[in-house]
Amino acid sequence: MMRNLTRIILSLTLGLTMTLVNALSSFAQSSTPSTDNNTGYQTNEQDSSSTLGGSFEPFDLIHNMNLNRGNFDVEASNNHINQEANDFKAIQQQRLLEMLHQNNNSSETNTVEETQETEI
Repeated sequence: MMRNLTRIILSLTLGLTMTLVNALSSFAQSSTPSTDNNTGYQTNEQDSSSTLGGSFEPFDLIHNMNLNRGNFDVEASNNHINQEANDFKAIQQQRLLEMLHQNNNSSETNTVEETQETEI
């Protein structure tokens, strides 16, 4: 009786192991990236230099960052940001005033038209 139980447990364990190995190997095959033989890039990748004008190099970016380390003027940057924010606020206020002026003109026009219709 004990031998039969051991055989059943062993066969179930072996069956589960084989199923898992088969599933993992099929998953690994399906997730292997396919490459385009002409460019060497995977089908979900693209050449970054073509989308950024052809002059972008990550190593140049790192090199320039290291060269400029310590030369960054925080005060000038903050002043620039503050000036841009003030310019944006001024433009936004101007547009709001224009919209209010247009709404007032259209409401005055409607009032004048209503008055003319009642007089007729």
